[in-house]
Amino acid sequence: MEELITIIIPIYQVENYLKKCLDSVINQTYKNLEIILVDDGSKDNSLQICDEYKKKDNRIKVIHKENGGLSDARNSGMKMATGKYIGFVDSDDYIKEDMYEILYRNMINTKADISICNLLMIKENDKVEDVEEKQHIVELDKKEALKLLIENKIRSYAWNKLYKKELFDNIEFPKGKKMEDMAVMHKIFEKAEKVVYTDKIEYYYLQRSDSILGNIDLKLTNDLRYFVTERYKYVLERYPELKEVLNIDRTKYILIYHKNLCLINDKKVYNDKNLREEYIFFKENFKKYKSDICFNLGMMAKFEYNLLYSSRKLFSYYYGVKRIAKKLIKR
Repeated sequence: MEELITIIIPIYQVENYLKKCLDSVINQTYKNLEIILVDDGSKDNSLQICDEYKKKDNRIKVIHKENGGLSDARNSGMKMATGKYIGFVDSDDYIKEDMYEILYRNMINTKADISICNLLMIKENDKVEDVEEKQHIVELDKKEALKLLIENKIRSYAWNKLYKKELFDNIEFPKGKKMEDMAVMHKIFEKAEKVVYTDKIEYYYLQRSDSILGNIDLKLTNDLRYFVTERYKYVLERYPELKEVLNIDRTKYILIYHKNLCLINDKKVYNDKNLREEYIFFKENFKKYKSDICFNLGMMAKFEYNLLYSSRKLFSYYYGVKRIAKKLIKR
């Protein structure tokens, strides 16, 4: 018998995208679903759409709450969740009809704790053709999975994955923060004994100009700095043998968030003397791992259509990396 999967969908001001998202979830070939819609204080018609879908599908539960942000909405949904497994879908995205069937089957067949599928980032006017793909499955132990997570070969997003619900015991998304997935995903992976991954594209992530990644600001930059540093310390303490990939990762993100400070043009923050530790860390590691860092940045830019980097020219290998690295090394 199919076990219950809880799908949590946080919703805020997405009336133009919500129906497509909900249709893709309620039409899943895996039918034993608990679908929790968390209306996070929307002021548009999202609330009415939630109630409309609740009336036509008895698997849907709706939470209406004051606006508290994405993390708070997800945490509210998890408190209500009764499924043995849990998944997340963002309300402006959509999924293939067999996504949860594939994730569940792979998890059961390999006795994994986390099941992951591939994803495709799309823009609003993109036409996506449904191509029949062969499925390649990779089984990973927790250290292998953590290494790939740090290397950005497994994305830190919460939503292209299926989890055993108990992995979230005593773990919540940080309220009021941006880049919240990066704050918890390494902790979830560390609790898992086994992870399974398929390269089949099952999740479609819509790149909106007004999304979190599409808008670089000081808060996002500071949250990114904090979570990258915390992840570095957390994983290094438990797996010192991963120090090299952690050094590469942290050095790469120092480049990213100092580039963001250049874009924001906040000279007061950029010249903050409290960042001295980062400058020293960067100097010690950039020259040593330069080729790995630049390759990783290039792959990220290609994958994410430069939402994190603002423009290809600014953060190309020759212009962006060298320019900002040179500034950091001088500090």
